[in-house]
Amino acid sequence: MTYSSTMAKAGWGTNTGGDDAMVATFIRLDGIGAAVSLVLVVLVNLLLVQSAVLWLVPVSLLVLLAALAVAESERRGGLLTPALALITAGNWVVAIVTPVALPFLWPVLILVVILPLVLAAPHLGNRPLFAMTLGASVSVAAVALIGLSGDDRGAVPDIDDVVEIVVVVAFLAALTVPIIAVVWQANRLQRSALARSRRLNRELSDTAEALVESRRRVVEVGDAARIQIERDLHDGAQQHLVAMGMKLRLMEEHVGHDPQLSESITGLLADLDASVEELRELAHGIYPPVLEAHGLEEALRAVARRSPARIDVRSGDIGRFSSEVETALYFAALEALANAAKHAPDSDIELSLGVNAAGTLTLTITDNGPGFDLAVETQSRGILNMSDRIEAIDGDLRVVSAVGAGTSIVAVVPAAPRAGTEEHEEEQTQLFE
Repeated sequence: MTYSSTMAKAGWGTNTGGDDAMVATFIRLDGIGAAVSLVLVVLVNLLLVQSAVLWLVPVSLLVLLAALAVAESERRGGLLTPALALITAGNWVVAIVTPVALPFLWPVLILVVILPLVLAAPHLGNRPLFAMTLGASVSVAAVALIGLSGDDRGAVPDIDDVVEIVVVVAFLAALTVPIIAVVWQANRLQRSALARSRRLNRELSDTAEALVESRRRVVEVGDAARIQIERDLHDGAQQHLVAMGMKLRLMEEHVGHDPQLSESITGLLADLDASVEELRELAHGIYPPVLEAHGLEEALRAVARRSPARIDVRSGDIGRFSSEVETALYFAALEALANAAKHAPDSDIELSLGVNAAGTLTLTITDNGPGFDLAVETQSRGILNMSDRIEAIDGDLRVVSAVGAGTSIVAVVPAAPRAGTEEHEEEQTQLFE
């Protein structure tokens, strides 16, 4: 296992992405501040104070500069979190060591402890963030304890109060620079992420709308093809077979004196009538004329009458709806009834249709069969077929079942009543007579 994968598994991410610009800016500003402070402290100690204790501060600043140099190398190598750890450790060393020599600076040094935590927090997981927060709390306590216990001592024990105030204010002012940089970069990244999120949401929404529209068009094309095939069978092959039957009946009337030939023609007529009936059933399965002529309710009642299963159809006066809605619900109902007949052949089936004032049409098919485990069967072909059809018209399909508790399938679709229903029904009735 590599170092990077180990860090990532522990919650210390190593992917820099585009948000390491904030870390790079902080390293640069922190390094400048440390270098300037190093020069000032060395000059003050050499020229004015000449205290051995004060040399602790330059040493801690050198440690910080070294940590920053390594951190920058890690950042450029793509290891952002090790860089943050080095930045934090270097600043905490300065914050803890400095009040030993200059105790009056402890309020400023608390900010030095906290600022790396603010910088690192967006890049950490819960566990490392907790560890770093705990470390910051201990460091703050140590800085305050050292500063307060060393008051009026240190490298310059008799420093004037005014000088203390000036130095503290100057250091606070200097620390506002990296603070402002961190806040500005965080705000910029947040706004950039928000803009990117909005753009992706728009693209996702557009893609979803295009997918729904595409599915709707596929269903429309398929249904149009079904209607055309049904009409071709009705007006073509079925009519030819009917005409052949009429010709055979005419022949039968003229060959009554030949019993053997008459018997053969009678057999042919029976076979032909059976073929016509099979062709009619086939055409009805492809797209039932009653659905287009009289609507969903009558089409489902016709299905119930032909089915060997016990199907109770319950419906009020729901009227007519668009062909897309009626077709989708019809074939979804056929799929559900076929599944019930296959898996619960001895069950009682209840089929209900209802529409509310808002124009929502609901189809519910319930059986008292053995049921099934949804966790196992939700990806079955039958359920997927029903779901595809219903979702293509912006509807919702719900399946409720449990072993030993029967099955209930509910399809809910938005459906405005079809305009010109009476005229449409009259035209379609004439067409299919």
